[in-house]
Amino acid sequence: LRVTKNHALSQSSNVPRVKFTEVREDSDSLFLAYESIFKYGVVLVEDCPRDVSSVAGMGNALAGNLSHGSLYGDLFHVKYVPDAHNLAYTSKRLEPHQDLAYYESPPGLQLLLCCQSGHGGASTLIDAVAAAHELREFCPEYFSSLSRIPATFVKQRDAADMVYRRPHFDVHQDEVTAVFWSPPFEGPLLDIEDEDIDKYYIAYAAYTRMIDFESSQDVHHAISKENQEQFEAYARDYTWQYELQEGEMLIFNNRRMLHGRQAFDPLAGERHLCGAYTNLDDPLNRYKVMRRERGFHSPILNVGIGSAGYHGGS
Repeated sequence: LRVTKNHALSQSSNVPRVKFTEVREDSDSLFLAYESIFKYGVVLVEDCPRDVSSVAGMGNALAGNLSHGSLYGDLFHVKYVPDAHNLAYTSKRLEPHQDLAYYESPPGLQLLLCCQSGHGGASTLIDAVAAAHELREFCPEYFSSLSRIPATFVKQRDAADMVYRRPHFDVHQDEVTAVFWSPPFEGPLLDIEDEDIDKYYIAYAAYTRMIDFESSQDVHHAISKENQEQFEAYARDYTWQYELQEGEMLIFNNRRMLHGRQAFDPLAGERHLCGAYTNLDDPLNRYKVMRRERGFHSPILNVGIGSAGYHGGS
């Protein structure tokens, strides 16, 4: 089933919550966690031990193992670092993005445990797949450009040289099956037709407005005022924002949801998150098996892994 705005989080959504110990020890609670992740794109886990072992334990419970640890480690820490080169380690606002979009297969789930909450720095989420479908309703030509023209995703630093080119939207049989969006790690367009350059950047500006109502990017002159207002209203209505409390873990589908962060004051108290990634195939397989065991055979929502084929539970 395709993901539309009717399935997306909104600013007023109450994200389902589960208890850490119950998810680890009770199959019905684990099923509820899967159900929330694959229906809404996210789940909040409460009463977590505030150390890295709880992140590893939850990742193993959901997927069997952690993944994508070669650049930042299987478990990584997000803290304020003076003069940091990576925006994640500053106190600045982070615009909505997907992690590790320069991988051929980016992480499926991302886990973020709040060890110390600090002051400010609310987490944000918006459904990238639903927003892509809505862009097609508003402006089919912008949707077509982002589905056709390849972007360049780049990670280059000491011990890293990764480049991957693909369109922002993967479309199969008229369904958006994946979105790839990571502005801090996007390089120049390569080997595209001259007439596509303006088309790409106009469409890029439009989608940016749809997923980030606080964007400081200049709105292209070719975008009508009516469309600008539509895009900004959508972003405002469908951005979920929440300030994590200590002992809470946010788990979301990195292939469907774009995540961000509001700015915070590093002098008002330390803010420390511990994170990890898993693939999406193993949690999805476990979820579908558990659905089948519980007698559910209806199709499930597309989960953002590039296949619009059969997603049922049998």
